[in-house]
Amino acid sequence: MTEHGRYRYTHYKCRCDICRKANADYCRKRREIRSTQDITAPHGKRTTYTNYGCRCGECTEAHRIYQSQYIARKKDQSYA
Repeated sequence: MTEHGRYRYTHYKCRCDICRKANADYCRKRREIRSTQDITAPHGKRTTYTNYGCRCGECTEAHRIYQSQYIARKKDQSYA
């Protein structure tokens, strides 16, 4: 098996403190890189809201719709 770190967090689902910290550091660095890049992401999509942190009205509405549908699906599954 591999040493603890991000690879083990993502591939082996290890949730020890070392692996969680390695994954958090990686995600933080990715967010910093994304925030400095001038990416023209398509607006009105949930992925733009989630992955790029766009909070424009179109992206916020797309995310709100997705979340309400997700909650409805989860409720339906709990009654099945």
